[in-house]
Amino acid sequence: MPSLHSLNLLVHVATGSLAIVTGLILLSQRKGDAAHRSIGWITVAIVAVSMAAALLGALAFHGKADLVGVSLLVIYQLWAGVRALRLRDNGRRPADLAPALVTVAAGAGLIALYRFGSAV
Repeated sequence: MPSLHSLNLLVHVATGSLAIVTGLILLSQRKGDAAHRSIGWITVAIVAVSMAAALLGALAFHGKADLVGVSLLVIYQLWAGVRALRLRDNGRRPADLAPALVTVAAGAGLIALYRFGSAV
């Protein structure tokens, strides 16, 4: 019977690999058509599952702070990409700065934890 950690790792690697494949398929589609949009949303969902598994693994199974940091960065990039598409004709709003600030603060917190001995 595989451990919970092994199962989580399998989910992370499998969904990450699948996200790479769907991303390559996405790049081969004409930008903006129905297939491109559908595959794009599928890729976003797959990456979200992969990142959830990554964060779970890093936080629940004593991962390293750098892995948590990379996971947070990818989650922010995923959110920012989707948000940019939604705002492309309307411009940014002050509330759009909040996730960036939270990500920077989380990164600073991870660095502080790592430097002062209480690393994840």
